[in-house]
Amino acid sequence: MRQAALALGYSLAAPVAGEAPPPLRPAALGPERLRAWAAALADLHALVPPERLPAAPLPDWLAQVSQPWPVDVAPLLTQAAWMRQGASPPAGGARICHRRWWLRHVRFQGEAVASVGGWEAAGLGDPAGDLASVEIGLVADGASAAAAESYAAAFLAAYAEAGGPAPSGLGTWRLALAGEQLATALQARERGERGTIAAAAVSLWARLLGRLLTSRRLD
Repeated sequence: MRQAALALGYSLAAPVAGEAPPPLRPAALGPERLRAWAAALADLHALVPPERLPAAPLPDWLAQVSQPWPVDVAPLLTQAAWMRQGASPPAGGARICHRRWWLRHVRFQGEAVASVGGWEAAGLGDPAGDLASVEIGLVADGASAAAAESYAAAFLAAYAEAGGPAPSGLGTWRLALAGEQLATALQARERGERGTIAAAAVSLWARLLGRLLTSRRLD
């Protein structure tokens, strides 16, 4: 029902005809594609939400991590949890949000966005969460933290140029979403899944959280 409601008002939810191209890697994201990707999100946030579209609160990922938290990441998780719980309502009101506006969910035809997938978690929410998810997704897709930050800054400028509303609380959302990724990686490590890959993911997200906490990007 949620996916159908979004598809009714948003053509980018429609699949591309024929075989879907592979996901674009961050290194192949040129300026035109980045602007098209940002404009698509501005279009989504401009839609009038359909009736009965459910809200999309952040999942309670902290409850899924075994207690006590690992000593090496406990301070990071504590800070991320505090920021998550302190998130304020969106200044312009809740809008239709994707919740995972990651590059891996976007398919391009040339320089234009052809379709967007990954609507499972979509619902009413804070547009700033979608904007913060761009940077988190780029890191998840292999970009360095510095490269993801640069791409995200360019994305935010293109989003504003396309008419997207000025966000507030981006720093809160960055920490909350990075904390969610760290919690997910910890769960996989605790279950013994993926071996060294899970351990590397814990290290990756812990480093990113530390970077976010010390970079003064807590706007």
